Amino acid sequence: MTLNPADRPYFSLSVDGLEHDFQILSFTGHEAINQPFC
Repeated sequence: MTLNPADRPYFSLSVDGLEHDFQILSFTGHEAINQPFC
């Protein structure tokens, strides 16, 4: 199924070699400037 670009979710999950329709509905984290990603 091909979505219109205007209807695409802002965040999506792609896994090489796997076709799916997963969408990121929420996530938790915090923002930090000049900090390594952990």
